[in-house]
Amino acid sequence: MFDEQSRLDPSRDSADFFFDFIGSYPNMLLEMGLEEAPAFFDMLAHYKDTPEYRRHFFHFGMTRDNPRFWESYDWFQKRFETMYPSTRACLT
Repeated sequence: MFDEQSRLDPSRDSADFFFDFIGSYPNMLLEMGLEEAPAFFDMLAHYKDTPEYRRHFFHFGMTRDNPRFWESYDWFQKRFETMYPSTRACLT
């Protein structure tokens, strides 16, 4: 909780991507077209914590304070219900 900067090792940072739904309370959604994927992964591979990189990252990602977040969340929710129709009965 304190002095976290001295314990961080950016060389060990990584990201995992799954083709499925994980969790039920997202803090961030990523949204991009297939043609943008190479630029997104290139940005991740060379990411530096600068205002320019943060701006570039948020071109693809949105947090809960983005006005479009819930519209995008609804899309994911409908997709989830289509992929897993038996869970719909549990949610209502």
